[in-house]
Amino acid sequence: MLREIFRRRVILVTGKGGVGKSTVAAALAMVSSRHLGLKTMLVELDARLSAARLFGKPAATYGVAEVAERIWMINVTGREAVRDYLNLVLPVKRLTDRIAAHPFYRYFVDAAPGIKELLTFGKIWKLQDEKHRGRQAYDLVVVDGYPSGQTVNMLRAPLEVVNTLKVGPIASKARLLVDLMRDPQRSAFLLVTLPEEMPVAESIELHHMLTAEIQMKPAGVVVNAILPKRFYGDALAHPTRVQRAVRSALAGIGVDEEHAAYVYGSAHEEMRWRQLHEHYLKKMANDLSGPFFQVPFVFDSSDPARVVERVAEVIRRAL
Repeated sequence: MLREIFRRRVILVTGKGGVGKSTVAAALAMVSSRHLGLKTMLVELDARLSAARLFGKPAATYGVAEVAERIWMINVTGREAVRDYLNLVLPVKRLTDRIAAHPFYRYFVDAAPGIKELLTFGKIWKLQDEKHRGRQAYDLVVVDGYPSGQTVNMLRAPLEVVNTLKVGPIASKARLLVDLMRDPQRSAFLLVTLPEEMPVAESIELHHMLTAEIQMKPAGVVVNAILPKRFYGDALAHPTRVQRAVRSALAGIGVDEEHAAYVYGSAHEEMRWRQLHEHYLKKMANDLSGPFFQVPFVFDSSDPARVVERVAEVIRRAL
């Protein structure tokens, strides 16, 4: 099932803020380029901390840059997307520069409902459709999407235009975007979440909105930061027995009572969190359509690039 993801033109990675979307998006780009040989465009949307650092490169900008073999990156901002559109429709670049420099331009772009979202999505469409010497410039476009609410707003924008305008260049552009996002052969969304109450609740709501309202195909759910299952059976039901076993084992290698108590306390806390993770994994299995991909908790997160490598390896094995 995971291999099906890479057969599409666009994969939109989305979820609640702070669940690891950028890490998963970068890992997908690594797998598609290194292990499947696909020319991959990794798109960031208004990124403040660019994933380009994970490849040892400067922060991505609105200009396309190659950050690794067969991986290119771009940071699409709403204002730059609007400016890009102005360059297409206005005959003189100097006129675009004058408009963009006017104080009213910034106010208009920030205030006009749906403009930034529509043209940001338009830039993604342009990238997936771009040709080089008659062939697709990129085999796959991985979008490190906005958090949940902003993602829905971006995908709603072309639908609202299509429902409002019947003719004109904006209406034609919007119809192309609707066709792209509703074509399951060309695009799908990949949910990223954590096995915790708020991220799971928001993921279920987002999944429903994207499938029912937007009518976009789900590619699966990545459940991030799953703790390992170190204890089995009824270990939590008999904490005294477990505590005695831990202390006995540690005493055998010369660990004193105080440290043994600390180790047991940490183990017991991890067991409780693992039980909670299993509860939310079951809930998601009941309320969401899979497939589900579990990414283990990375205890050493001091090196972000190494974390992405670990996640990429999990995805590669799942293939």
